[in-house]
Amino acid sequence: MPTLQTQAYKNLTPQSNYAAAADTAVYDSPAWYSGSGSNFENVVGAQIGLVQQGLASPAAALAGARSQLLTYANTPSPL
Repeated sequence: MPTLQTQAYKNLTPQSNYAAAADTAVYDSPAWYSGSGSNFENVVGAQIGLVQQGLASPAAALAGARSQLLTYANTPSPL
């Protein structure tokens, strides 16, 4: 029996209040260069940092992130 259906879980609050969120979860497409501490995070984070520092416009940062990420997107997965 899945945990979410057990009475023990249903008695847990506030945890059980969030059980329905699992029904609407949307996951990113799998990519070998994404995830916590990944190349994706580093590229995007650096561009956001430039915007926050006033060193780049949002449009320029988006273009920079896109061009850098295309390198990874066009590289066959090493996994």
